[in-house]
Amino acid sequence: MTRYRTYGKLDDPLREVGDTGFRALASRDEPTQLQAGVVSEAKNVRMDDGKVETRLGHTTQIDLTTGFLLDEMENILTAENGDRFTNDSAQLSEVFSANYFSGIGIVDRNQILMVQEDKILFWDGLAMTEKRFETIYRQDPFLPVYLRFFLTGGKGDFPFTLASRIEAVQFNNKLILLTGKGPTLPVNLDFLLDQGVQKWDGDPLTEFVVDERIPNGDYGVVVGNRLAIQTDNDSISFSDIADETNFDVLNKFTFGAGDGDQLVGIAPIPDDSALVFKRRSIFAISQLTAMALPDSFPYVAQVSRQTGCVSRHSIQNVGSAVFFLGDNGVYSLNVGVDASNARGTLTRFDLKDQPLSKPINDQILAEDFTLAEANCRSIFFNNRYYLAFSDEVSSRVYIFNTLMGAWESRDEYSFPITDFIRAKTKSDSQEKLYIATIAGKLFRMDDGEDDSGEPIEWALNSRAYDNQNLEVKNFRRGYVKVESLDSTGTTTLDVEVTDPDGVTSIPLARPGNEGFIERFTIGKRGNSLKYKFSGTGRNAIKHLRAEFIESSNNTISTKE
Repeated sequence: MTRYRTYGKLDDPLREVGDTGFRALASRDEPTQLQAGVVSEAKNVRMDDGKVETRLGHTTQIDLTTGFLLDEMENILTAENGDRFTNDSAQLSEVFSANYFSGIGIVDRNQILMVQEDKILFWDGLAMTEKRFETIYRQDPFLPVYLRFFLTGGKGDFPFTLASRIEAVQFNNKLILLTGKGPTLPVNLDFLLDQGVQKWDGDPLTEFVVDERIPNGDYGVVVGNRLAIQTDNDSISFSDIADETNFDVLNKFTFGAGDGDQLVGIAPIPDDSALVFKRRSIFAISQLTAMALPDSFPYVAQVSRQTGCVSRHSIQNVGSAVFFLGDNGVYSLNVGVDASNARGTLTRFDLKDQPLSKPINDQILAEDFTLAEANCRSIFFNNRYYLAFSDEVSSRVYIFNTLMGAWESRDEYSFPITDFIRAKTKSDSQEKLYIATIAGKLFRMDDGEDDSGEPIEWALNSRAYDNQNLEVKNFRRGYVKVESLDSTGTTTLDVEVTDPDGVTSIPLARPGNEGFIERFTIGKRGNSLKYKFSGTGRNAIKHLRAEFIESSNNTISTKE
């Protein structure tokens, strides 16, 4: 039957507002100012092919937490001083960092590397092996150096080499462990008490050995086939090409000497160059090949004097751009390369004046940046930039979709994230995204309908539909096109009408594993209307619509 309406000359026509697809998240702006397809809230969802869909869950691949005593909620028990209770016969499970390990001289080349207190675990998707390294402990009054006096002030509480400080770098067919510049002791010494850098050649029959020729530092990055190590607050030392044992004194470069600005991270870029991030500024060093030429030196230039990086763990190369977290949000720095010659030449560094995260900066800037300096993590995977903020018990992951050129979701997890890992193990048919936790769990992401047995809680708030005016409207009916992707989830819809009416809840008869269209009566008056979805399980939202009448004869009278 054909659907039509007729109106008289004095009748107000029935109008429609809504969205036929979704393409971005923007929570910072007023919901009435958002464009078509932009939503004001998106939690644990993905936006593909114009629809909003609950993200896939994760499965537990490794669980080492049985080494800790757990309470009835499976939380790790801790003492008042933060120590953790362990079973006498169980090994400690803490994982301080994790990374992809491509393999060095061994058969299984695609593995995930996890650093523990005194060993490294290697997992190939089916089985796990380990390789121990040396850990020297500081126990007063004994130190790993000879002193003519005893240190006072009580027994030392921490190991001399803290596993949480270890940085594993793969370079020149070696696995190199950097351990930082050494802890601060309560005495004045004329030397650093740092442990030597350890390396391993990948042979299962050999062990980690100390190589005093490699300078120790907080982190290292491979740039132009050289190993770059931050060796003090303002300096980076570069090795010779494909040689981790030779760090020429002339290949040590200082960036902003004495400016009180701490070096934070390094990002390799084309043409044997690198971006060097400090806390409040950015430098670039290019033409590193000049180190091998007599009387030639790389070129150092300052890219920004105002913008810096909060944490090196937020830096990711995304195509020709570099994403990183600054004090005013997430930024994108585009690197221009002139490819007219064989090698290519860097021509510009384009740092945008507005942060990439402007649409969701209300959420980004609400995070604890003090914690973020040490705990934030990031990765670029499947055309998405993931940026995680973690506290002691949970994580929030903000996702930027490079195909859409927009922010897509805020994912929430009930555990702190230690590291993201991209890997293709023996159990994977293609590259997958993994997450490691401090407690000793390894999750494979986008794998399953729930989060390791727990239902996924999701939410979606549409923009506010006001027909771009301030008139009071009579919202008559609503329409949503939804698809349930499992048989056990739930979907709740609240319709929020602002000024003068409020929120009304709409019951949705959600069938299992099929699409459905829900038409319902709203019967509310107000300036604007917003749809607010929430639920558990996996669902997809395809279309939203609302029908309303807007009187053209509204009058306002006043009396003196």
